[in-house]
Amino acid sequence: MPGSEFIVQADTIIVIQNDRLLSVLDKNVSMVNAFRVCDDLLRQGVLVGLSATTSHGQRPGENKARALLEAFRDRADDILRFVDDLSVPPTSNDAERGLRPSKIQQKISGRLTSIARTKDRYRVLGYLTTAAKHGLDRFTVLLDAFRGHVWLPGPAAVT
Repeated sequence: MPGSEFIVQADTIIVIQNDRLLSVLDKNVSMVNAFRVCDDLLRQGVLVGLSATTSHGQRPGENKARALLEAFRDRADDILRFVDDLSVPPTSNDAERGLRPSKIQQKISGRLTSIARTKDRYRVLGYLTTAAKHGLDRFTVLLDAFRGHVWLPGPAAVT
């Protein structure tokens, strides 16, 4: 089933196959407009969910479900921005990956080593991550930096 890899992480998933979507709409509807129909259905579903859960409730998970519905109602364009803007990743994994080493250090030792050391660590990590995003090998960039050949990214493209 399409989307089955997400079932592990979600209680409910709605999958509408493109060919099925086009079969229920007018044949002249573009794919972009068909996706807008899906967006409208999703927004209507959110409103139905909100009306079915008039309070945050006391059952486990009910508070989270209500909060998610409210967030989607209030910030749907922000939440779905990755659908229309392909430069926006659908997850925040890259941002979370950057924080992972300090969280592991904190969990193991119960604290961070020191503010100065943490800043230094993230300065190096940020440099290597930026180099990798430019298609360079992290180890080579680090080795070159130790040899005095510091890599610097070119100027950002203006869009």
